[in-house]
Amino acid sequence: LSLLFLLPVITTLLDRPMAIFRLQYYSDALIPTFFISALTLLYNLFQKKLNKFYYICLGVYLLTLIMKYVFNTGAGFFYISLFFMMYIGSTIISIKAIRRNFRGAKIVGVGVLGVTIFTILALLAVIILQDKGLILSIVFVILEILCLPLSMSVYLAYDFAVANKTLKEQIGQIEDLSARALKEEKEKKMILENQNQMLEEQVHQRTAEIREQKEIIEEKNKDITDSINYAKRIQHATLASKEIKYKIFPNAFVLFKPKDIVSGDFYWFTEKDGNRLIAACDCTGHGVPGAFVSIVGFN
Repeated sequence: LSLLFLLPVITTLLDRPMAIFRLQYYSDALIPTFFISALTLLYNLFQKKLNKFYYICLGVYLLTLIMKYVFNTGAGFFYISLFFMMYIGSTIISIKAIRRNFRGAKIVGVGVLGVTIFTILALLAVIILQDKGLILSIVFVILEILCLPLSMSVYLAYDFAVANKTLKEQIGQIEDLSARALKEEKEKKMILENQNQMLEEQVHQRTAEIREQKEIIEEKNKDITDSINYAKRIQHATLASKEIKYKIFPNAFVLFKPKDIVSGDFYWFTEKDGNRLIAACDCTGHGVPGAFVSIVGFN
């Protein structure tokens, strides 16, 4: 929209006819671009989701540019169609936003209403006054173009002001909460200081108890570990000997890594009637229970 009003000023400052012609030629793209931009902004503010109607408008916009700059044909019909589609879409979105009580929706609604009023006035000026009403009609068209962006600007300013006010209120609430939290923290600190001596005595007492329990646990853990390590020797004694393994399978190797010292798995080799047999067995369970099952399985 800014470029739409700025380009005529730029052309008055240029003294190169070809540059002026190119600016005027490509400035025609700004009008449909303004229409689709305004509609996109409304969708972004109130709809939050693009629908089929928007994509149809986008298609008409692209078709307008193609007809104008690719085929070099008149695109007036598409300009007018895009304007009315933008106006219809804006009206529908504004009405829905007002019904849903969106903040500031009425402000944008006033802008859409302004577009309606100035469009009607521009048409009446041309119809009633004919050539004499041309200047008045241009004024109404300019006001019509400005209505929607001005209403959106007012809406954004209002929305920012409301957000700023809400933020100040939230900051005030946070400061109050911080003051309360600081006061409570001081009270807790005083209580903790009064209880500190009693807690230190309890800590010393509990530390002594924990040390005693730790010594008992370490002693029992050593006994259990020694017992399991001895069980490991028994389990390994039941497994196939290396001599049988290398005799039956001379190029074989065994990867046997128990998870918990003793294993719930076992391997087995034998040779019978000229057939070499090998088994790798996975028993239910782990550790000591699994090891017991592996002995049963081996037998």
